[in-house]
Amino acid sequence: MKAALMETNEAVVVRVFHGTVVHSLALDQLDVVPRAWLGVDATGRIAFLQDGSLDRPALILKHKLSEAVEFVELPRRGFIVPGMVDTHAHAPQFVNAGNGLDMPLLEWLETYTFPAETRFKDADYAKKIYTAVVRRSLGLGTTTISYFGTIHAPANKVLAEAAAKYGQRAFVGKVCMDRNSPAHYVETTADSLRDTAHFCEEVLAMGDPLITPILTPRFTPTCTMELMTGLSEIARKHDLPIQTHVSESKAEVAWVKELHPDQPTYTHTYHQAGLLTKKTVLAHAVHLTEPEEDLVLAQQAGISHCPNSNFSLLSGMCPVRRFLNKGIKVGLGTDVSGGFCPNMLDAFRLAIIASKMVHTEHTELAPLNVAEGFYLLTLGGARVLDIDDKVGNFLVGKELDALVVAPFAEGSPIDEFDAEDVSSSGGDDEAAIKRTLEKWLFLGDDRNLAQVYVCGRPVLPFAL
Repeated sequence: MKAALMETNEAVVVRVFHGTVVHSLALDQLDVVPRAWLGVDATGRIAFLQDGSLDRPALILKHKLSEAVEFVELPRRGFIVPGMVDTHAHAPQFVNAGNGLDMPLLEWLETYTFPAETRFKDADYAKKIYTAVVRRSLGLGTTTISYFGTIHAPANKVLAEAAAKYGQRAFVGKVCMDRNSPAHYVETTADSLRDTAHFCEEVLAMGDPLITPILTPRFTPTCTMELMTGLSEIARKHDLPIQTHVSESKAEVAWVKELHPDQPTYTHTYHQAGLLTKKTVLAHAVHLTEPEEDLVLAQQAGISHCPNSNFSLLSGMCPVRRFLNKGIKVGLGTDVSGGFCPNMLDAFRLAIIASKMVHTEHTELAPLNVAEGFYLLTLGGARVLDIDDKVGNFLVGKELDALVVAPFAEGSPIDEFDAEDVSSSGGDDEAAIKRTLEKWLFLGDDRNLAQVYVCGRPVLPFAL
């Protein structure tokens, strides 16, 4: 940490964490602060991040803390990190996660995905599934997530309400598709635009700052230019984000070329419709051409890297390093259920592995290191969703979305003998902390989460 102390407004501090703080300041800058004091005010914002140079009495005096302040001691050899950000997940597909992964993308959509999504015309069914989805993802440490829903506006409202109930920061999208879809799972252009506008207005009327409607054309093959242009107009009217898929598989890219021979590339179809903005999330982007990369950068759109899905559906390996070298925003996504695992730690691990595989074919593209992967897991995802002014790290003034990690909790998948590799300082020097962080990132799971916070509020255990 560059400065011993960072401070913000005069809001009353209600909670102070004491222990190791780990967060990213930039792609190549992992900040580790041993014995830190992290203060959170009544609005859920970070009030100060103080290094260990002060003891508790001095801290109380310096920050004029009241007797009512809750002090939270972090677990033994544990740490607090920013909440994980899933930039791409399909909420209705949690029901068929792990199925059909012997198929390529387009066949998998027809066989498994569209039939599963059709069932969400039943709002009661949607409530049952979406309650489980939110609890599962939030319980795994995903404090922010961007959900694809289905074409059914009532079910998508149920998803937004479930996220609000359990305290997850969520982007919720009504999927739009008016062509090249099953007869039982398709909309007219007019119905899609009308229902989307109504859904966005309903979610905005909820008045929950953690829940944001997001315009969601499924992808160019299932959306006419008229529909995509209409969705861009809704986005502009309400200043809303946009999410879609791009260049996931070679067959998909070829299909778009057949549908739009007038457009130079797949990505240009979105640009033509006005859907490429600094609030646009493009999932996959495995097969982008150089002109497409330049267009994404120029429009300040972001890419959701979904390595599990890319491997599972034989889509290919995304050249993330090339995007990062160009300055394109990149975050991670689970892409459930193209990706079979809803845990963002899986996305981190497979992103590292995918980058190594890309490096074997393109030696000029260096593999991701742990610090860079951690950035993509947290601050990178926040940047892709255009909320890095609110979350992603622990800069003063941001909202506290955080995980309290206990690497050696009872039942931990990280064996206790791993704790024996400690320094003479007791394991709280930066090198020892980074070793333990790596253990959690590669070996840990939800058993290591002592608590999950969203906007300063603890969300575990879940309310009924």
